[in-house]
Amino acid sequence: MSEPIKKNMFTTDDGKNLTVTFILVSSLFLLWGFCNGMIDTMDKHFQDQLGLTKAQSAWVQFAHYIGYAIMALPAGLLTRRVGYRWGIILGLLLVAVGGFWFVPATQISQFWAFLMGVCLIAMGLTVLETGPSNDEAVSRLLRQTNSEMDGAETRRRVSTHSPSRSARVRCWS
Repeated sequence: MSEPIKKNMFTTDDGKNLTVTFILVSSLFLLWGFCNGMIDTMDKHFQDQLGLTKAQSAWVQFAHYIGYAIMALPAGLLTRRVGYRWGIILGLLLVAVGGFWFVPATQISQFWAFLMGVCLIAMGLTVLETGPSNDEAVSRLLRQTNSEMDGAETRRRVSTHSPSRSARVRCWS
């Protein structure tokens, strides 16, 4: 006689355990919120290091949000075409490319080069934001446990609200 499968909030009806999937997707929300919160901190450092006026530093915010606008529809199409897993991987790669772009941008030492890095990071974050919402397994899990999604969203909001302290804040529900 086989023993019945113990059902918890991260186990589907067919016995598949989605704990790791949930943790990974929740961490993507945390990463997304942290990166969005850091844009203001980067803006201040750009002002100090590059001698920008407040009007010029508005371009940092513009580059960030134009990255979202550029990638909004392609991110959904990309995720639909290659699947959510590859969409998440490509989003992480795009964020990494944007982050590493700052190394040559310091050698170029032109403001547009830094703006390009900000834009690339935002484009990758758009793909990351789109990918987890298309995951069928996570969607099924979240239909079963809406409160856990609220916890993931809370972690994103905390990291967005105070990015400089988010590494020290323990808000796991």
